[in-house]
Amino acid sequence: VLLHTVGTVLGNAHYSNYFIASQGCTVGAHHGIYPTINEHVAMLPNSSIIGDCKVGNHVSLGINATVYSKNIEDNMVVFMNDKGETEYKYKQESWSNRWFI
Repeated sequence: VLLHTVGTVLGNAHYSNYFIASQGCTVGAHHGIYPTINEHVAMLPNSSIIGDCKVGNHVSLGINATVYSKNIEDNMVVFMNDKGETEYKYKQESWSNRWFI
């Protein structure tokens, strides 16, 4: 599902089923290596997945969150805290479940 995709750039990554991207999202390569995105991954506005990384099943990237050459386990939320730092939190359901389940 692509929502309000103004400014979204989705590169030649490996995408699985039930993927959601919204406005301003970026999926791209670093040194020619693209990410692997598993099932039920949701990218909220202005989030990015860049480089050699594997994003697990049922992962949500919050607004302005970036995954850069890092693997993300299943059932995680990646988000920016109030200090602008990236944090990771376990959550049973992905934001994509709102659309597909």
